[in-house]
Amino acid sequence: DALRDELRALMLPGQTLQLSVQRLSVLDDPALAVAFASSLRTTTSPSISLGGEVEARRLHWVDSAELRKQLADINRAHHRKDAAGHTSDAAGARGIRTLEVPVFVLEPDLSADSGGDVPLLIDMEHQAKSLEDMVLVVQSAVRSWVSP
Repeated sequence: DALRDELRALMLPGQTLQLSVQRLSVLDDPALAVAFASSLRTTTSPSISLGGEVEARRLHWVDSAELRKQLADINRAHHRKDAAGHTSDAAGARGIRTLEVPVFVLEPDLSADSGGDVPLLIDMEHQAKSLEDMVLVVQSAVRSWVSP
């Protein structure tokens, strides 16, 4: 409901909002699992420990360009086009202009394979990123962020 309220605040007069939420699990969908796995990267970067020492810090990140490509491939496979190259769109057939923006919120559990809690980012520095045709968001557990 909070997301819906924030989006409504951004709307112009005469616009309407339709929001649908669909929870998907990579455990249940092999194509999503491949998309996520092929876009996941790991790096090590310098960090200052709570004691003031420089230490190596592991970081998981999602390559947004690769994830976008993989998700577009999945979308094309699920929405076959007719001979003219169009998908069926009832709203478009009625002359209504619509904009559909998928928002993917990734909530992975990376702690099991990394030996500890590691934050997940997009392109090594973002928690959310707007792309040409979608929005990517990652959520990491609070305990995965070291801070004084």
